[in-house]
Amino acid sequence: MEVTLATAGVIALITALIQVGKGLGLPSKYAPLAAIVFGVGIAVSTAEIITASLAISGVATGLSAIGLYAVGGKGVLKTLSGSK
Repeated sequence: MEVTLATAGVIALITALIQVGKGLGLPSKYAPLAAIVFGVGIAVSTAEIITASLAISGVATGLSAIGLYAVGGKGVLKTLSGSK
């Protein structure tokens, strides 16, 4: 999987979609599954030919997004609370 600026944008988009979903009542325990579904959905919707590697790329993008949310959220909370 080649990481490009577009991939980084999709990761940010998925992270935002998960936040919107949680704001609309999506339980946190389903956030990783939703991220994978969004990742695969975006990958498939933008491709001309659907392949297994494309689906795996979508899964990786979704997992990257949920990892970014998990790590980034903790860092932001620590910064805002002033703890080290």
